[in-house]
Amino acid sequence: MSTLSKILTIVFLIAIAVIIVATFGAVVSPVLFPQVFPKQVDQWSAAGLISTFTGVMAALLAILRDQYIEQVLQRAPDTPNVAGMMAEEYISFALGVIVGEYFPALQVSNMQRLSRDAALERAVYWAQRAIEAKVSHDPGFPEFVTAKVRALQKEPESTLDCLKQALREDQSFKKRIVMNDLDWSIFTSMTRGESQIIKLDSLLKLLDVERPSLGDVKHHCNNRDKHQRASFAAIKRSDGNYIFVTVEGLKQRHDDPTIKWRIDGCMELQKSVANLDDVMKVIEEVTIPTRLIPEKVY
Repeated sequence: MSTLSKILTIVFLIAIAVIIVATFGAVVSPVLFPQVFPKQVDQWSAAGLISTFTGVMAALLAILRDQYIEQVLQRAPDTPNVAGMMAEEYISFALGVIVGEYFPALQVSNMQRLSRDAALERAVYWAQRAIEAKVSHDPGFPEFVTAKVRALQKEPESTLDCLKQALREDQSFKKRIVMNDLDWSIFTSMTRGESQIIKLDSLLKLLDVERPSLGDVKHHCNNRDKHQRASFAAIKRSDGNYIFVTVEGLKQRHDDPTIKWRIDGCMELQKSVANLDDVMKVIEEVTIPTRLIPEKVY
């Protein structure tokens, strides 16, 4: 470990110790000296300091974690793989997904308290490190991870460029995106605004996937599963964010053929409508369907 790393580590440990002592004092002092600490101050101080403590811990642990990996990279022959895996870990942090797939020994619960922006910033850094190294035992992986980061940043042009580079190295990334729900949600939500459909169709063309039409969605809803539900993945027209939509059609009574339809997936979709045609109008107004979800086999 370099001298600078040692100094930074010592500073971080001192900061953690100070915060622990302050938090302990805020919690214990009102108990020992209730006449000095009103109840309101006690609650505010304890809650505030504990929240601050966990937030600072998350940031410090993230920095210490990165320092450790930086040391590893000085000895690792396949730097892009290590850096790329770090980028994927931070992508998981940004999306609030349970992490630790590549570095389980470094997984700390407080890391999950990193803000989305902070996690994404670290993902950008590690993805850039992977690209800059230009040597990998896993061809295309650095470009693939970089494409995911660009998609999260809502940069469709960069996303498609990086994905094309990754696919030139390894066509199996197509299957990974199509089969992995998380990757699918990241890539299909890469854009927003007027060019949504154009960019989305460019992505799906790269993946050899056809975007379902409104007619396909209607047919899917007419062929609901045994729970009378039909589901599909989509993005919102308003912001391009990924949503999982469920359409439910239930008869109110056995002797009445009338079906009551209900849509769920986001606030704009949470409503009951009279018939399937109205369901389609709502879906078309709010979403752009990206793929139909087949019935689960129980």
